[in-house]
Amino acid sequence: MDSGWHAFVLDHSAFPESDDEVFLRHIGAYGRSLYDSAGCAGRRRDILYAHLLLGYAYHVFTGKPVGSLVIGRNANGKPYSQDDEGFCFSISHSKGHVAVAVCESDIGIDIEKLRVADVRLPNRIFSAAELLFLNGSWNKTKAFLEVWTRKESIVKFTGSGLSGISKADSFADDWRNFVHSVEFDGCIITVCCKARKVGSRGFPIMEIRRTELFDFFNGND
Repeated sequence: MDSGWHAFVLDHSAFPESDDEVFLRHIGAYGRSLYDSAGCAGRRRDILYAHLLLGYAYHVFTGKPVGSLVIGRNANGKPYSQDDEGFCFSISHSKGHVAVAVCESDIGIDIEKLRVADVRLPNRIFSAAELLFLNGSWNKTKAFLEVWTRKESIVKFTGSGLSGISKADSFADDWRNFVHSVEFDGCIITVCCKARKVGSRGFPIMEIRRTELFDFFNGND
């Protein structure tokens, strides 16, 4: 795979539950710990398929076996690859959709399914420029989720976590050229990365399907 960053997306919402046990043995210790500690079935499934997609993306990007990926967490809780300094990643999930972005340097991704937004939030956490964008948009739901994913992708890029989301002004000069959003399959997907510029048409997304996962993981037993 060429250098730069790449985004992968999977919609597992229609996958039968019988798939879960088949795939569960293919996620690593870090993903399994998150899966086991998740409080509800929907979140467990999102975590499972997000980490399956991460393993797939890791192999495509590096050419290495999925089992070579060992995930740790830094002092701020940001996950990273312990043994591959040239492999950086970010994971996100939203109600049956999961997304993974990979790069040779820091990257952040966020995915949100289009839905009714909590309009009380913007005044508390959006910057003046973000509020101007929101208030000037005819589709407030889409605009809200675009700003929200922009902010989340930045804090995932920096590793500051949700505590830094109100400080992340996604339209500030420091970020505006490195944060990119697209609408895809009923979701807003935003990536923050400084490794590659993106044109006005957005960025490419590799949509992975159920059959591809089965074929890939069955061939990597």
